Amino acid sequence: MKTISRWMLIKMAIRFLILFATVGAYVYDRNALELIFNFKPTDTFSFVYFIWLFVMADIISNFIPALNPHASSGKIHRANYQPPKNGYDETMIRTASKKSYKKSALLFIPWIIGNGIVCAYLSPYACVVLSALYFAGDMVCILFWCPFQRLIFKSRCCCTCSAFCWGYVMFCTPLLFINSFFTYSLFLTSASLFLFWEYTRFIHPERFFEQSNEALSCKNCDKTFCKMKKFAEGTFNRKLKNHCTQTHLKNPQNLS
Repeated sequence: MKTISRWMLIKMAIRFLILFATVGAYVYDRNALELIFNFKPTDTFSFVYFIWLFVMADIISNFIPALNPHASSGKIHRANYQPPKNGYDETMIRTASKKSYKKSALLFIPWIIGNGIVCAYLSPYACVVLSALYFAGDMVCILFWCPFQRLIFKSRCCCTCSAFCWGYVMFCTPLLFINSFFTYSLFLTSASLFLFWEYTRFIHPERFFEQSNEALSCKNCDKTFCKMKKFAEGTFNRKLKNHCTQTHLKNPQNLS
């Protein structure tokens, strides 16, 4: 598991490198981004080719159980499923699954509509930057703090998140507005993963809940992601508390 967490940090570094390179190209030389618009898999190897290969491999790895052992994303595979020894209440799981779909709609529908409206007014260059921002932000959600987890799904952690692999199709959404092999190939592959995830979630809801899948329980997790998130959230909460304390000291009338 330590190898997994190390790899996640490497992925985050690469994703932020891609973000900085994209923003730099947008600010200083937008013509460099046209390499994405004109990209073909038969082109000579370049940084754009590296980006395409990295993102494509990252998406495809989720389809392969051996490359997807962590409970957060690997719960879609039968090989990673651990049924409880004492069984589980199927009715309860079906009911919980229906509730999770309602929460999913609160994210999916606004995301598609919101990005559709925004990207319709953005230039292709800006859509690339927005996608790169989502790409890097996805790792922040996984390793440090996720607004969707806290505000919408209210799941305990990534292991029990019913939309963990949505991140791929979400960061590829702006690419749909760019006519290019680079963009369409990544979007279609991410959409395929999204459909595979949702199909598995519908057919095998027992794989997505701790009560019916022991692989999602804390006792079977190295808690690496949780430790990083708790550290980040604890640091933020301490700073917020200190800020509020200092504000109250300077302005006693703010105290109720």
